[in-house]
Amino acid sequence: MLTFDYAFLSGQLNTGSSHNDFAVVQALVNGQTIELFRISRDDLQPGGSGSTTSLQVGSCGSTDFGSAPNDNLFVTSLLPLCTGWRTASVDVSQFAGQTINLQLFVEEAGPNNDVGTFFAFDNIKFDQNLLPVVSLSPLASVMIGTATAAAGTFTDGDLTDTHTAKWTWGDGSTTDPATLTEAGGSGSVANGHQYASPGVYALTLTVTDNDRGTGSAQQSAVVYDPAAGLVTGLGWVNSPVVSSLRYMQVSGRAGFAFASKYQLGGTVPVGLTAFAVQDAHFLFTSTGQQWLVVAGARAQFTGLGKINGAGDFGFLLTALDGAVSGGGGVDRFRIKIWDRMNPADPSDDVVVYDNQFGAPDGADPTAPLGAGSIAIIKR
Repeated sequence: MLTFDYAFLSGQLNTGSSHNDFAVVQALVNGQTIELFRISRDDLQPGGSGSTTSLQVGSCGSTDFGSAPNDNLFVTSLLPLCTGWRTASVDVSQFAGQTINLQLFVEEAGPNNDVGTFFAFDNIKFDQNLLPVVSLSPLASVMIGTATAAAGTFTDGDLTDTHTAKWTWGDGSTTDPATLTEAGGSGSVANGHQYASPGVYALTLTVTDNDRGTGSAQQSAVVYDPAAGLVTGLGWVNSPVVSSLRYMQVSGRAGFAFASKYQLGGTVPVGLTAFAVQDAHFLFTSTGQQWLVVAGARAQFTGLGKINGAGDFGFLLTALDGAVSGGGGVDRFRIKIWDRMNPADPSDDVVVYDNQFGAPDGADPTAPLGAGSIAIIKR
């Protein structure tokens, strides 16, 4: 937000104008004209002592342009009428991140040639808009046909701001506006949504303040169908070097074996996962699974496990069956493993292995099998 103090002075009221606006104050910001405010005849009041003095807060004083050789450029006049000092503001949030070229100018309502006017301004400053900080509550996986119950909270350092919210569900639909409650710059948002198909969806909550500042948070919404099928795999892929990851300092073959399925009437999948990079002395084994989503040629499941028999690690495995329609004819595999440094706060997780490092969790796997196979078996 741009704020400044201003005062508008005039020698006399212009009686020739057909409307009450004596002047319009505008800003030219990066070539875009923004009208700030209008000055009416009623805003101009007598003030000052009639002598040439400095403009004082709360009064007009009197200002003398003096004489000049070219009367077309300078008007000799006392300016006994004035608005007094006032404060104006303009929202420049649309120019966030840009270098602003700012010009202030006054468009007068057809003043007579002998009417002197003067626009004074001071204390120009930019007040940084504090953006909303958004967080999402943990979201449980749901069975197809059950609504996802999404909830989040936000805080804003500008305690007088008001807010709106929007859910983007990741399936092409939105809830806008979302159901929001707030007080004193903080609030909560909660809505439900039912997905039509099983999958892992990128759900986003965006909160916007009245200065057009936004904050957002994203998480995965998992929708599973226990009757969709099971997935198994056995083989190896090439393990690349990623110098920033603890267990990817050397390349080599990485062997895997996995199986995941829902038992009849079950809501948590069962199965085992093992993954090893012999040259890195790295062996991951699962201790449990959390959810499984089978959709077409693609299967994805997540769970917990240990590395070399110790620790508390999470994993996300994504498999593509090339023989199923849409699989592209080639089996592909990805596994992402992270250290659950603080199980109560996923933001503290540290990725230690990912053979498709940098790709979103919802991306299809790209690493082809060197040998072996992946099979998605429909029920």
